[in-house]
Amino acid sequence: MSAFALRGIPAERVRLLVPVALAGAMAGVVAGIVAGVSGVGLVAVGGVVALSLLLEVRLPWGGAVPLGNAVVIALAVILTPADLAVVMSFGLVLTWLGQQRRTGPARAAVFVLWVAASAAAASATSAATARIVDHVGVLTNASQARIVLFNVILAGAAYLAVDLVGRGGVLAGRTDRLRSREALPVYVALVCAAALLAIAYRQRGWPTALVAAVPLLITRFSFERYSSARQTYRQTIRALSMVPEVAGLTPLGHGERTAVYAAAIAESIGLDPEVVDRVITAARLHHIGHISLHEPSERHAPPDPVELGRVGGEILRETGFLADVAEMVESVHGGSGEGAPLPAAIVRVASTFDDLVGDDPSRAGDALVEVLTRHNDGLERSVAIVLIQLCDGNPELVEEARTSGAPLTSVVHHDDHEHEDHSYCV
Repeated sequence: MSAFALRGIPAERVRLLVPVALAGAMAGVVAGIVAGVSGVGLVAVGGVVALSLLLEVRLPWGGAVPLGNAVVIALAVILTPADLAVVMSFGLVLTWLGQQRRTGPARAAVFVLWVAASAAAASATSAATARIVDHVGVLTNASQARIVLFNVILAGAAYLAVDLVGRGGVLAGRTDRLRSREALPVYVALVCAAALLAIAYRQRGWPTALVAAVPLLITRFSFERYSSARQTYRQTIRALSMVPEVAGLTPLGHGERTAVYAAAIAESIGLDPEVVDRVITAARLHHIGHISLHEPSERHAPPDPVELGRVGGEILRETGFLADVAEMVESVHGGSGEGAPLPAAIVRVASTFDDLVGDDPSRAGDALVEVLTRHNDGLERSVAIVLIQLCDGNPELVEEARTSGAPLTSVVHHDDHEHEDHSYCV
């Protein structure tokens, strides 16, 4: 595998594609003997389906969508249900062989079964649409391209509705779960790519359809670049949140744990995804103002909360790219007058809860009672009640928060351990 790595091909990708390629070659030989050229063609298309399903489009907000969704949608319109069944049966076997090396056999089986259900929904919708067009006379005077486009849109909607149900809860953990509003741009791009593939095939055959697949690859490249930029943005925020913690001004892992609680509360309340994202960012950075204050040993009194919020807001505005959360951070510390707005109230309650629990989940029960005592009025009381309900319904939330802050705490504890005096061992 090292030889492949030297040539720039990741060893993991080689291990993923080799069994798929071998199985495809064997199936092609068998299909050629049994069904001739048409059988080989269906096997080849099945191989394309498998490879495209193993290529994922990483989304900027987390999670991923297979590039092959567009290919399957187009095939649901192009092929007869019988031919599609042959292609998908073979393609999904190859997909399972590749996917199980990533996620394990069980999750790979769930993945291919869900793709099969999505493809069946698209094929049934396409067949029903074709019958309506033929017998009812819908789009009678329309061009062939418009009829195909109409068919692809309906089949694509059926396919992606089933797919979103899976990726919105059945197939993904909470952090990788897709939400319809966030996934809509990539879904629209995939349906457009599917329409281009189907129309190109209807007009000029498979060679033109292969050329039409180029925009699909460009779509993946574009989303990958955008996702990488968003990942860099998130990493920068995490690095900034660690500064007061590493300096010993706030507890280790406090920003990450607070962000987990704040995200759970904001999502439970039903805030818009953009607002949830800003709440998470503010939760990570709400103590950034500490880095401009005197060292704890030099202070004669606790830091003034309003001053802490004001300094933190100024720091975030100076970065430019975090100016949109500066006002929220000020509100968290009481810098915007009486009664913090809902996003700031969420961060306040989440921060108080983590101050009480820290990295010890056994404290959660008593901490919830104390949070309700400290935040017993207005929006903050409502937020505290939501947090109690979340912890009752999902007892693992506190452990999830502890795990999110564990990388920093474990590294620092490891460093402290290495710097201990071990001379007694000599």
